[in-house]
Amino acid sequence: MLAVTSPLPTFEAEIERYLRTGRFGSYKVWEGLQKAPETASEAVEAALVREVRCRVGDRAPRALPREETATLARKKIAPMVRGLFPPEEQEAVLSALEQSVFFVDGENIERLLCECTSHDEAWVLANLYLVSAGAEPLGQSSLTDSVVYRADGRIYVLPRYLVEKTAFADALVYEAALDLLFRRFGYDNGHWRQFEAFASSCEAYACILEREGTAAERMQIAREYGSRPHTSARRADPREVAEIVREAVATPNGWEIILAHHAVVRQRKDIGAPLTAFRASLAIAERLAQQDPGNSQWQRDLFLSHHQVGDVLLAQDDTEGALSSFQAALPIAERLTQQDPHDSLWQYHLGFNHRRVGNVLLAQGDTEGALHSFQASLAIAERLTQQDPDHTGCQRELSFSHEEVGRVLLAQGDTEGALRSFQASLLIDERLTQQDPGNSEWQRDLGLSHKRVGRALLAQGDREGALRSFQASLVIAQQLAQLDSDNSEWQRDLSISHEQIGHILLEQGDREGALRCFQASLAIAERLAEQERGDSERQEDVARLCFNLALASGPDEARPLLERARALVLDLSAASRLTQEQEQWLAAIDDGLASIPAK
Repeated sequence: MLAVTSPLPTFEAEIERYLRTGRFGSYKVWEGLQKAPETASEAVEAALVREVRCRVGDRAPRALPREETATLARKKIAPMVRGLFPPEEQEAVLSALEQSVFFVDGENIERLLCECTSHDEAWVLANLYLVSAGAEPLGQSSLTDSVVYRADGRIYVLPRYLVEKTAFADALVYEAALDLLFRRFGYDNGHWRQFEAFASSCEAYACILEREGTAAERMQIAREYGSRPHTSARRADPREVAEIVREAVATPNGWEIILAHHAVVRQRKDIGAPLTAFRASLAIAERLAQQDPGNSQWQRDLFLSHHQVGDVLLAQDDTEGALSSFQAALPIAERLTQQDPHDSLWQYHLGFNHRRVGNVLLAQGDTEGALHSFQASLAIAERLTQQDPDHTGCQRELSFSHEEVGRVLLAQGDTEGALRSFQASLLIDERLTQQDPGNSEWQRDLGLSHKRVGRALLAQGDREGALRSFQASLVIAQQLAQLDSDNSEWQRDLSISHEQIGHILLEQGDREGALRCFQASLAIAERLAEQERGDSERQEDVARLCFNLALASGPDEARPLLERARALVLDLSAASRLTQEQEQWLAAIDDGLASIPAK
């Protein structure tokens, strides 16, 4: 421990604070202590190296021969690189990626710490190394359990990676996939949920490919992956990842499937290539299915081919084409479930197909058609849950189905029906979180369910009931936001919870309470917008919250808020980033400005 028995000089106190927390004071702090920033930096670096050396003692992990680590790194990442890149690019990408991987051990840890580009990065690496070596860590960190750490173009592999094995998890593949996104595909900001879905799909698919066995055995492993509860704090939807992995395993080159499903392929210049390949695959599947209609494997391939084409068309905003593909897949799934009603996987596929159709119809404004599809999916989820009441995956599917039905009913003005659906979803989420209170995914589901119940109650005019629901959601959002301050989705959930409570308080005449809520909400939204400048949704949040805060503020405070909201909306409109409904914001902002008396 870094025990202090007597008051320390201020300079030493700053160094100790860094060692305990990883927080390196600003240059102004060190200048105030009459220390040059360069001197302070060297002192902090030396103190960190000494502390790591002292704590690890004789437990320093031995170094592996360079040829062994190089072989292991290539074995892990080469299949992904060869699957994602054309032949002429593969060696260059693989070589660059291999050079960024560093296996951390007792011989190189001090050098690696000194080479870190920031003191924050060095502290995290030191902390992870100590945990991996079985020594006392420097302090608490959200990354304490990580066995691979990616920072500033490097991927650090900790000693624990070599001994800890988890089914369907390979942190080196996961971090390498993210590295490919940022360095090879050129991403530096955007939707983290999409990034993590891509990396999680690569990780799980790579783990399945490593297994020995036939194609049928690998498909069974993929089904096992989809049925497992996922407790990771990652933002990716595990249902989405599981479905992508199943599709990938079912095709000769599953890496193309993973590309086609994610933003990577939608924003690359060769967007038409996967669609052309999938349509060619679809033509082959159609010929084979016509030759032998009773061959369930060929029927299955045809079903998946329709979905692959539909997914790419949906990514291109071709909702008509996507709907046609998903509807073509529907009778295939229905026939296969009739042939074997006890095959729960095909029941799941059929329910998933109905949801895909329903979501496209809802996006097109066809609420009746969407409701019909979601109700069909709900019936399947209820049947699967009755067959296996203890299966948490089936329970979650049932919860999602109730939520989707409720969403359409609320859009149709059936607040009673929507409330019943949302409450049914809430009850399931409550049971699941009671079974596993530490499951952050299920906690978030519960928080979102409280919000939906609150919206339905608000639509019925029950402000008190809505306020209780939004407050319950706020408690969960605060807990998750504290658990991972870097999770932008959880931070946005917290911002929206504050905003929803603020609206009710304002309607109840509690202007001071509303003001506090809107200020808290805006502070979070501004921070996210700064972190993800290329994300138009973040800018929309700031514009909306400036307007909301203006509603609760006095004239002097309201004017600059409305002017800022107006400037943001004009920028978003010029970039064609607003929906038709959002385009009406400008008129509301102008009305607000006009209502403020001129000085």
